[in-house]
Amino acid sequence: MGDDLGEVISRDERYHLGVYGKRFFPDILIVKADGVILTDSTGREYIDCVAGISSVNVGHNNSTIEQRVREYKDRKGADHLSNLFYIGPQAEYAEKLAQVVPIGGTQPSDQAKVFFCNSGAEATNGAIKLAAKNKGYWLVGMSNTFHARYGAALAATGQDKFHKGFEKTLPANVKIINFNNLDDLKNITDDTYAVMMEVIEGEGGIIPADRVYIDALRDRCRQTGALLIADEVQTGFGRTGRMFASQHYDLHPDAICMAKGIANGYPFGAMPSARTLQPWSSSMSMQAHLAAMQRAA
Repeated sequence: MGDDLGEVISRDERYHLGVYGKRFFPDILIVKADGVILTDSTGREYIDCVAGISSVNVGHNNSTIEQRVREYKDRKGADHLSNLFYIGPQAEYAEKLAQVVPIGGTQPSDQAKVFFCNSGAEATNGAIKLAAKNKGYWLVGMSNTFHARYGAALAATGQDKFHKGFEKTLPANVKIINFNNLDDLKNITDDTYAVMMEVIEGEGGIIPADRVYIDALRDRCRQTGALLIADEVQTGFGRTGRMFASQHYDLHPDAICMAKGIANGYPFGAMPSARTLQPWSSSMSMQAHLAAMQRAA
């Protein structure tokens, strides 16, 4: 592993596809992480307030998580099997997650079924595919949100800067309404199959939903039959003081998208949805990495 900043920059610029633009911290090379402490190549320490952009919720190299993964690998647990087989850890974690997500009744219950994947983008696009089987034509997103960098979830992202250059790849049946604007809820109609939102908008500026707005949105979705999708990729798993930000509002969406903190930064995602909704496929083979699932469980 390189620990010379100049060499790393040279190699990165030559071989790494530069999709990130300029680094926020161009003069720092992190070589060690322990808990909330990062150490750079000069030995200087920092408190990690970035946490992998809302991903490493319980600290780097968390001993409890690492021990669980170690035990799984010590018993020669598989890395990947696909869904050609029944998978014990997958069924176990699906049950555990279904019992804590706020879907269904007034309290978390087992009213959900869970789709596992490898990223937040797969979770958000999966939720849209699930909802697309509902009646209606329009998908409604909200201003200042961020849901993904591709597909229908990108179209539902309410910031034009993410759409620029990719307009031809985006579905046309998406409407963006203004977040926290009660009057704009009239754009959710009987022809709307789903509404996607962040309960607390993250990338758009840390903007929480108003309580009255959430109540009105819930009522509007019930009136029109539109499914409500909550993107909790950034807010999930204790990031706001509750397990899920929806719980601050007594909100019980039809589907919740999650990643980032679910496996403390490892590539893993999930999308629990109401068990009354029908899956969009009966032949999908994709399965999340089982060692990453151990980190989540």
